[in-house]
Amino acid sequence: MKSKAISGIVLALLIASIVIANIGTVLAQLEADFDGDKDVDIQDVRRCARAFGSMDHDDPATSRIENATWDPVVDIFPEGGDGYINIFDLRQVCKYYGYGT
Repeated sequence: MKSKAISGIVLALLIASIVIANIGTVLAQLEADFDGDKDVDIQDVRRCARAFGSMDHDDPATSRIENATWDPVVDIFPEGGDGYINIFDLRQVCKYYGYGT
């Protein structure tokens, strides 16, 4: 009887961990869905790629205007953004490419 109770608890914990892992995946998918169409597709990758290399401020020491293509929506890595659209932001979008409804 005791082993059945333990197996039931283990099974419940396993199911709970699977549900929590799936919720995390869904939230990450929504984070990379910039156009709100409920899937991460080429439009989301394109939007991030268009902003690639931009910053939230202009560096006066360089001749290029770093904030000309700045898009704060695609600055998703690290969580909350770091003010720079780099390969890590693009990687987060590509990681969930193809996910959605």
